Amino acid sequence: MTNNNVRTFSELTETKQPIAGEWNDTFSGDFLWSNVNVGEGVPDVMTPLTWDVVRAYWDQWVLIPGYRYLGNIAGRMYTNLTVLASIYAALGKNCADILKIVEDLGFLRLPDDMEIPLIPLPKSFVVSVN
Repeated sequence: MTNNNVRTFSELTETKQPIAGEWNDTFSGDFLWSNVNVGEGVPDVMTPLTWDVVRAYWDQWVLIPGYRYLGNIAGRMYTNLTVLASIYAALGKNCADILKIVEDLGFLRLPDDMEIPLIPLPKSFVVSVN
């Protein structure tokens, strides 16, 4: 007798589809996520209600339309560092400057050769930021 609700980790990662009831924003794109700092504010796995409240609040803070600044990975809150890095890249900062800024804002240390995936932003984006 087989159980259709049981899947191996490799089956889940091959399909890249979270099973019902789980949330994993790493499936939303190629982003650099960190739970440094926000993990201290919410150190435990969030309940679905907690995540709904957090998401409702943070969805009002749109830094780049269509991209979330905060995400939920396995019930824990994570910051999307790609959003911050992309804004600084649009402002003309080079890779070394962006790494330093992200480290300072996130209170973390990134490897010197790390490449943060960036969201391509039009030059008009910089003008529209107030």
